[in-house]
Amino acid sequence: MHIRDIAKATGLSAHTIRFYEKERLLPAIPRNAAGVRQYRANHLTWFRFVADLRRTGMSLEAMREFLRDGYGCPSKDITTQAQAEGSARRRMVILRQHRLNIQERLDEIHRLIDAVDERLSSLEACPSLNATNLKRDEMLAST
Repeated sequence: MHIRDIAKATGLSAHTIRFYEKERLLPAIPRNAAGVRQYRANHLTWFRFVADLRRTGMSLEAMREFLRDGYGCPSKDITTQAQAEGSARRRMVILRQHRLNIQERLDEIHRLIDAVDERLSSLEACPSLNATNLKRDEMLAST
């Protein structure tokens, strides 16, 4: 796979992909004799994961901390069982905290939707509204 394939599959720009590589947010990408990056399926999985972390608001610093011990299962990247367990637990704490942050943002969005719905209900109950025009406006808004 080439960078354009990764970009198309992830929605990331080539610039962002190169930035993530430079920041070591991804495993090393092998290059061919001409220096062209040779992406594999496992790279695509990581690009998607890293992109999802960013889209959900994880900072680059937190991402670096999450990836500090490597990219795969900690037991494959770290020599002792104690180190592997520590790494796995640390990563789990980071992801659990991130999940909590996402949930808090989602709760806030639901609260905002409720506020908009309440205002819509109030306006729809306004006696000065023409019911025919209201239905037409609803149909226009749904298209």
